[in-house]
Amino acid sequence: MEIKINEKVIEKYDEITIGVSGFKIDINEKQRDKIDKYISENITYLTSTDKISSLKESTQLEKWKNVFERMQVKKGHESSVVFLSQYLYENKKLFSVHPIVDLYNVISIKFGIPMGCYDKNSISEYIELRTAQKGEEFFLSLIHISE
Repeated sequence: MEIKINEKVIEKYDEITIGVSGFKIDINEKQRDKIDKYISENITYLTSTDKISSLKESTQLEKWKNVFERMQVKKGHESSVVFLSQYLYENKKLFSVHPIVDLYNVISIKFGIPMGCYDKNSISEYIELRTAQKGEEFFLSLIHISE
């Protein structure tokens, strides 16, 4: 699998740091239980009295808000980590999408970094980090997958 970073992104965001990891995961019941436990423990930790107030005022989240301002993103669109942190702050819980997505959402909030996950079997050529092109549409959907 190839990952490309568009030159315009590098020029505009020269301080960018990107981490990439690849792994194969087949989730069995034992692994699902471990994931659920990790998520539960970390949501409890993140929503504890001292952590939840610092979550709302996080300098890391401010950085991502500023990045989106620099990108001139339409009002109302925000970084995933900002959205997830605010959702957790307001609801004291997260919605479930899929065990792997749920796991990286909690990790994203805990460390204040946006994350994404791709199924390599669904990628035809490569993944490219770039700015949106004129005419492209953004579709926000929160999907619940039950197993």
